[in-house]
Amino acid sequence: MIASRRWPLHPKPHDYQHLDAWVKELAKVYGINYINFYKKALGLTAEEISGLPTSLPEKMLNILAAGTGVEISDLRERTPSAIWKKMCQDFEKMNANTEAELPSQDKTVHKTQ
Repeated sequence: MIASRRWPLHPKPHDYQHLDAWVKELAKVYGINYINFYKKALGLTAEEISGLPTSLPEKMLNILAAGTGVEISDLRERTPSAIWKKMCQDFEKMNANTEAELPSQDKTVHKTQ
């Protein structure tokens, strides 16, 4: 298992990136199969791996946070349902900002003869 100090290579997860996809990216950076990364670097059992990405074992979150510097609270919010919720909230904010910035439209109906 990788020690609990900061890892030499630790790219941050992208916005809206599921934890599972990010861990696969980390495994690729280290040149190891992602299943072996889950087992050897993160100490997960086959049963724990099969529960991903909806079930996030605490030991995995702790190791990832220590190794990468990403807050555990951020890691917990990287399940598919949490990412979807965040995307919808961000879209609503973006949509509200766009509507607020649009000039008011003249709604006067002009009759043509």
